[in-house]
Amino acid sequence: MKPHHRLAAFVFLLCLLLPLGKPSYGEETPDFETYRNACLQGTTIYCIAIGMEEQKAGNDKQALEYYRLACRNHPGHLRACTPFLSLAREMGRLENEAAPLEGQCQAGDDVLCFYLGKEYLKIAEYPAGRRHLERLCREDFVPPDADDYGPCYHLASSLQSTREYEQAQDIFRFDCERDRPSAKPSCDRYQTLTRQLTVNGSTAQEKPKPLEWREAPLLLLALLSVPSFFFWLWPGAWGLRFLRLPAPAIAFTAWLTWEFTPPGPPAPRTDLFFILPSLFLTLLLAGWAIRRLRAKRVNEF
Repeated sequence: MKPHHRLAAFVFLLCLLLPLGKPSYGEETPDFETYRNACLQGTTIYCIAIGMEEQKAGNDKQALEYYRLACRNHPGHLRACTPFLSLAREMGRLENEAAPLEGQCQAGDDVLCFYLGKEYLKIAEYPAGRRHLERLCREDFVPPDADDYGPCYHLASSLQSTREYEQAQDIFRFDCERDRPSAKPSCDRYQTLTRQLTVNGSTAQEKPKPLEWREAPLLLLALLSVPSFFFWLWPGAWGLRFLRLPAPAIAFTAWLTWEFTPPGPPAPRTDLFFILPSLFLTLLLAGWAIRRLRAKRVNEF
């Protein structure tokens, strides 16, 4: 085929294909009423779509009605109930709106209890969700979906997300020790969490211990340096008199009290690295004060 023949064939093909890409002007985009009718006929996705539009417009009550229809029209795993329960929680109506589902759960529908517990966790209603999952975990409930890890796993994951690590670790271990194929994810999470807690525990700094009454003499010895320092900077007659005798007397009394108070100083005597410099400084300032007082008397005469 010659080049100009190939070009003519390409243009002819393009003309045939272009109408296929054009929108059909006879077809109309489904309007609000079409979506509403589809929702009322039981199509869940249309109920959620209208509910989202109503919620964007600020019509929370109407949105809740459509979300409720979506939840009721789609029984089973309750994933269609997530926007319904979330909006009900925002409006402060969660307890009333979830009452029918709670009633079915209390009537013995463990499958619904399991999915309801998971829905509560999605909207951060942790106490309600954990209440259902904890019971099902104890009773070794097996979800209908073989790919679902089960109530113990979801319960422990929820506890870990709120930094309740020890409880999460216990539940992961409990689920792991059942030795079921579905427990493997719990075993992996248990080992990972245990390693994290071990590392954090070994590197965490210890909290300071509260001061014991027998440590008061050492505290007094430390605090003595504060007024002594100011008396040294701004020497006055009364300050010099304090440094000359009361300060050394208080320092030695505190030291002797520390030495003879049961159960006695710690061994090895690391406390001496603090006590000896404090006593030396006190005696040094006392000698300095004595010299200043003598010089004052000479000047007065």
